[in-house]
Amino acid sequence: MLKFLRTGRFLVRFLGTLLALATIGTIVEFMLDRRDLARVPPPGRLVNVAGYRLHIWCRGIGTPTVVMDAGLGGTSLVWNYVLDGVSRFTQACAYDHAGQGYSDESTNPQTSLQIAQDLYLLLQHAQNREPLVLVGSSFGGFNVRLFAGEHPDRTVGMVLVDAPHEDDGGNGELPWFAAMIPTAGTIGAMRLLGVSLGADPDTEPEDVREYQRATSYLASRFRSMYSEASRLGESSAQVRARRRPFSMPLMVLSRGRNQNARSLQFQRMQAALSPRGCQVTVEGAGHIIQRDNPQAVVDAVRATIEASHRQEGTPCDVNYH
Repeated sequence: MLKFLRTGRFLVRFLGTLLALATIGTIVEFMLDRRDLARVPPPGRLVNVAGYRLHIWCRGIGTPTVVMDAGLGGTSLVWNYVLDGVSRFTQACAYDHAGQGYSDESTNPQTSLQIAQDLYLLLQHAQNREPLVLVGSSFGGFNVRLFAGEHPDRTVGMVLVDAPHEDDGGNGELPWFAAMIPTAGTIGAMRLLGVSLGADPDTEPEDVREYQRATSYLASRFRSMYSEASRLGESSAQVRARRRPFSMPLMVLSRGRNQNARSLQFQRMQAALSPRGCQVTVEGAGHIIQRDNPQAVVDAVRATIEASHRQEGTPCDVNYH
């Protein structure tokens, strides 16, 4: 009996110590998050959409407005080179999903349908000029396809950058430890261990390096990233249920490095969603084409805009050089 009581007291003390450390870690992480955001203001502006603010970064003038959506865990910062190029001939905007980058966290589950709805409200409140050309990278392809399907009157073209297909079956279960990531981020363990689950901020391009440093370890980032990742299957189902043919120019860019025949075939199926669609492989580029070969994305956007001014033909028919 005495041994049992001693063991019980030890466990209580041990758990109490863990709880105290977690509480301290949460407070310290909260303070560090606020410090980082205060030190490095966002490159764009924060727009209130539904009780929380989303960050949108726009450059250039003209129409159509090109809106860029990053992949899982990505932010507007990954588009910096493409923003530079596209802003030379029209307005170019990139934004952060709720909880990512400089955007406030949302209590809504981060499915593609929710993200597309957020984007609609963001563009409405930001008073961005229409029509739109949507650019979606990786998971962002789901989001822009849903947006275009729900708002075909607003969208005149689309570019999918190595985006998955909803029938590809690549949205399996997450590893068991993934569920620990939101808590680890909240108590500061991810920052302490230097694990950002993304690009090393110190290796990012110089013009966005400080922004990346300020946002890579935010607790909200890890919570929102897990919300997106854990609901990939649900997002796939949303895209599948709302799949419809398009009539707009559509260009699909596929990576040339580490590509496989199955994924390539599914990306060709994406191009077939529109009679004005086409697919191009960017040789030498990996999954993040907008970083490996940003000019290929800029050229694809320019070709899609030019094709939108014509009655027929695909972006691949346009000589934009």
